[in-house]
Amino acid sequence: MHADRVVFFSPYGDHDRTVDCRMPQEAVRPVGDGRLVRADRGELGRRRVVCRGPRIYVQEEPFLEWGVLDISVT
Repeated sequence: MHADRVVFFSPYGDHDRTVDCRMPQEAVRPVGDGRLVRADRGELGRRRVVCRGPRIYVQEEPFLEWGVLDISVT
């Protein structure tokens, strides 16, 4: 979540789906959707995902480094 923007992430069902929303006043309004992918646009393999504030942290197997999606700058 950042300012009036929130991104919902679901690793279940429709794998790695994201829904980009705006929250004007008391409502949540979807404005786009997509999938969380690697920097090279490839599908994510086995991974860990942690969300904190405006950032989604992703660590793929062999779990040696983290990738970050920061919605406050995208």
